[in-house]
Amino acid sequence: NDILDFSKIEAGKLTLEETEFDLRELLGDILKSLALRAHSKGLELIGRVRADVPPRLLGDSTRLRQVLTNLVANAIKFTEKGEIVVDAGCMTRSASHLMLHVGVRDTGIGIPSDKQEIIFQPFEQADTSTTRRYGGTGLGLAISARLVELMGGQIWMESEVGRGSTFHFTARLGVPALPEQPPSAPPEGLQDLPVLVVDDNSSARAFLVEMLRGWGMAPQAASSGEEALARLAEARAKGRPFALVLADAHMPGMDGFALAERLRQEPGGRPAMVMMLASGDRPGDISRCEAAGVADYVLKPVKHSELLNAITAALGTAARDRQPPSAEEAPVARPLRILVAEDSAVNQKLIKGILGRRGHQLVIVGSGQEAVEAYRRQPFDLVLMDIQMPEMDGLAAAAAIRQMDAATGRHVPIVAMTAYGFAEDRQRCLAAGMDRYFQTHSRERNAETGGSGGCGDFAGKRSGSRQRRRGEPGRWPASFGPRAAGRAGPGRSSHGRGWPARSLGRPGSSCSGADPAASRRLGSSPGCGSGRSRVAPRGGRNLPR
Repeated sequence: NDILDFSKIEAGKLTLEETEFDLRELLGDILKSLALRAHSKGLELIGRVRADVPPRLLGDSTRLRQVLTNLVANAIKFTEKGEIVVDAGCMTRSASHLMLHVGVRDTGIGIPSDKQEIIFQPFEQADTSTTRRYGGTGLGLAISARLVELMGGQIWMESEVGRGSTFHFTARLGVPALPEQPPSAPPEGLQDLPVLVVDDNSSARAFLVEMLRGWGMAPQAASSGEEALARLAEARAKGRPFALVLADAHMPGMDGFALAERLRQEPGGRPAMVMMLASGDRPGDISRCEAAGVADYVLKPVKHSELLNAITAALGTAARDRQPPSAEEAPVARPLRILVAEDSAVNQKLIKGILGRRGHQLVIVGSGQEAVEAYRRQPFDLVLMDIQMPEMDGLAAAAAIRQMDAATGRHVPIVAMTAYGFAEDRQRCLAAGMDRYFQTHSRERNAETGGSGGCGDFAGKRSGSRQRRRGEPGRWPASFGPRAAGRAGPGRSSHGRGWPARSLGRPGSSCSGADPAASRRLGSSPGCGSGRSRVAPRGGRNLPR
């Protein structure tokens, strides 16, 4: 895929599309898809989109996803301990466009200064032993650099051997023309709600506090279970007890489970509702949550929308528990019956692992002909169709299924999966009657997130300073550094299987021009300071001031 993409770029055959997308959801999906890889190494993975970035943007979300995925995956690959933080903010903005700045910071091996000038060249890595140890084609950064240039931006890096690297890029994106609306009010019931965030990682605490404050809540933070108990007792003594505790499950010393158990045993009952945040779904965690009376279990990295939904659902459940049961209950999402047409045994296993764990019922076949026969025999809620298959390909199979639908009046969504990204492929899929299309640069990433408007949508409906170099933009967002979370529903999983819901699943530097208050609030980054070298931006266009 890398070689194909690079060839298309070099031949001038790659064009960007413009669609409307939500950067917060996009980044959240990317980090979710890479979470297993990061958590297997014990790494913290955090994504932050600043408040100055509009909720909707215009641009090629698929290619932006590709750049972000390349940079974050690289950071995970070359980092053995510590954290990876993605920080996105708005550099400049007009009525119709903005210049987005993204920093991807890691605490990895770093890159020697004499190797930094070649890092964005094709088939280049920092040294030959890198390929032997870590693998890879050496094309990811070269492709990312060229895609960024196509998006009217620049890419550059800062690095110090043994301390880590920060990769920066900018991209010019459109801002949809939306009618003037008054500032949105905080979600009902969250205004000034006292919340205690408990996490031993300072970056994670800062990220969560900032997010909660943006929803109108009144968060405070503690770095350990013992400190949390002291803060909770102090708040009760003042007559302003916390309503909610967000606790990291796997802290050293008193972990989140032990904290929840201590709170459960408090005289007079639990003083606050507890939600657990966990980096990875470890065996026994669910049982420990149930035993400690935890309201919800949320997997990191945290998506903006998922955490908000989990909090409002948990608080809503608590409110309902204090009231007589209503005559009518809201409908509960049910598991989907999904037909998967995929000839690769590896991909079959991957899809089965991801979707099966969510409770969906799968029928997996290896050819288009088998897909048509299976569809004829039994009803399905969704079809995932690989395009390149033996006997009958996915296009022909989709057309045959649509013929059957015409006779019965049904219309079951069909999502196309393909390793290629040609515009004509998309048109052929739509012409064959498919509803959605995504390019599987990595089947794992897209199957995990539902791709760009993929099957996830259908399932959801169911239910210090430095010198500036020439050409460098004049102001970078303030520094920030990591941890994040997964999702949970209102005491039930997204497919209605009962409690608790589970998901599968450093930027910028504190530089001149950055907001000092934000820097103090979020903590300084090693991205700026002595001993840290940087490569000048790559990209031929001058950026608007």
